[in-house]
Amino acid sequence: MGKLILTKKELTEVLYKTTNKVKIIEGKENTEINFDPEEYVKVTSKEYINLMELSSYYGIGVTKLRQFGGKKLWIDGNVDLANTPTKSLGNVGYINGNLNIYKTNVSDISNISVKGYVSDSGTPIEKRRLAAILKEKMDDAESRRENNEWNLNTTSDIEGVKANVLFKWLVNNGDIDTITEDEKNKLLELKKELEILEQRYNDIEDVPSNDEMITMLSNSISEVENEISELEEKQIDVYNIIPMTYNNYGMSMFEVIGVDGLENNEYSVGDNDEMDSGAIAYAESFIDDVGLDGFSSGYVDSYIDEDYFRRYFEEFYYDDVSQNHDIYFTQDDFELSDEQENYKLKLEEHKEKLETLKTEYEDKLNELENEIEDPEEYRIEYERLEKKIDNYLEAIDDADEKINDIVPDNEPTQKMIDDKVEQMVDDAEYDRVSKLKEFELDIKDFISISDLAQGYVNDDGWGIMNGYDGTYDSESIQYDSNSMTFYIMRLQ
Repeated sequence: MGKLILTKKELTEVLYKTTNKVKIIEGKENTEINFDPEEYVKVTSKEYINLMELSSYYGIGVTKLRQFGGKKLWIDGNVDLANTPTKSLGNVGYINGNLNIYKTNVSDISNISVKGYVSDSGTPIEKRRLAAILKEKMDDAESRRENNEWNLNTTSDIEGVKANVLFKWLVNNGDIDTITEDEKNKLLELKKELEILEQRYNDIEDVPSNDEMITMLSNSISEVENEISELEEKQIDVYNIIPMTYNNYGMSMFEVIGVDGLENNEYSVGDNDEMDSGAIAYAESFIDDVGLDGFSSGYVDSYIDEDYFRRYFEEFYYDDVSQNHDIYFTQDDFELSDEQENYKLKLEEHKEKLETLKTEYEDKLNELENEIEDPEEYRIEYERLEKKIDNYLEAIDDADEKINDIVPDNEPTQKMIDDKVEQMVDDAEYDRVSKLKEFELDIKDFISISDLAQGYVNDDGWGIMNGYDGTYDSESIQYDSNSMTFYIMRLQ
């Protein structure tokens, strides 16, 4: 997993946090009570804990002190008695804070109301609760077993199919040693044998002088009972697989009960689609919790959101270019408007006609000597032609002046702005990371989280979801006339 700079342990701590807090089943957690001097004596948590320390944590004795007048204590603040020999908090009625009795011998807090949370791990209270939870799970499992709910030939429950997959995988891994058909038959024979032995024992139990026979039968019964017990311990089936109330990024979660060595293990089971979607959900959650700093330098650079990057710089450059023409354009960059171009073209056509006419009169002037012999008539015609030529020259000069006066406006056209912006954005996209650094922008704001999550999964695989050891395995099973493949991860 070379793309991450967090260790697997650090990653697990971030995404699989656990605490000592366990929801209590007795007592009154998250309860707020107003102080009533008729019913309570108010003390601070510091005062109460000091008294507990002085009395070697004898809570009953503390609350019987004369100063409390037999009233219940109303304790203001957090009460932390973790890892002390406390057996009872005494006559405490209310704790205006949290209560921590972690790893104490406190067995009853049913009469105590607590405003905050209660941490009771490692206490008799927790043991009773866990025993009750286990019994409930075993009762539910037995109900499923009696109803044959997870029989692969009849079930339509995909959770049952996944439970069968996990059971098969555990058997194939050697984690569960199941009873064989021969052993099942042997168990039936032993139970019949036990009935016969017990009946014979009952028949001669009250008969005098049969002590030796009674001893032999008693020994035989004990031996058969031991054999039955050994075989029944191996009589584990899919109903020892217990569905959990939460999932692992969409995949079903299970635990195993009644199998030595597998207590507290947790497993997730999912098909190909669930593994894909779960890994993406995990990756997005990881990015949300840890941020981009969880990845090695440079890895996220290839996941810059190209569309967002381009939109950002298009908006920036458009505003900047529009407001700072003198920075982005020189005089040579400006162009004539369409109206100016049309006017210039008409002037140039007009000038060209004038020059043609001027040339015609110049030709006439040059040929005048050959056409007129009379000096006076020649003079008059010469002056007329010369005046015409001068008029045309003046008109041509006027046209030239008007043409030269046609210059672009100092305001860029919309096309000039758009072209300039597009050019600058194209240049920025050539090296996006460098451009972001140049503008002192945070690359995190430009990353496509969905693309990064997908890339993370593509590079490191489904194992990223497993904070226990980063591995997963597959198991196939026949169901509904098809061979289905599922993937299993041990998560704890």
